[in-house]
Amino acid sequence: VGRAEVVETMTAAAGFKARSIEHRFTGDDDSPALIDRLGVPDPGMGLIEDSDALRVHLRALPDREYRIVIMRFFESLTQSEIAAQMGISQMHVSRLLSQSLNRLREAMADGGPASTVA
Repeated sequence: VGRAEVVETMTAAAGFKARSIEHRFTGDDDSPALIDRLGVPDPGMGLIEDSDALRVHLRALPDREYRIVIMRFFESLTQSEIAAQMGISQMHVSRLLSQSLNRLREAMADGGPASTVA
């Protein structure tokens, strides 16, 4: 084994030293420690998980309820506009929306599979 290989091996091994997350990179007490450079959990990650779960539960609604929820909350149609498009009364749209939202709330609170929504 040549000298160059030994130096290369020692250099590579130095890159794998375990250190405390409170280790300071310089001897100065005011220098940042590794822990100061680490990120924090993104509070928005929960929203992504909730959105994914809601999407699954939403697709599990009966087709008519799914369409009504989409029109109301994603297309911003009023209950009267939805009623006109669906050929039902505004009061019936209101009842179906209430029923659908209760199902979605329960499914999200239970965290169970989407098949429990319908």
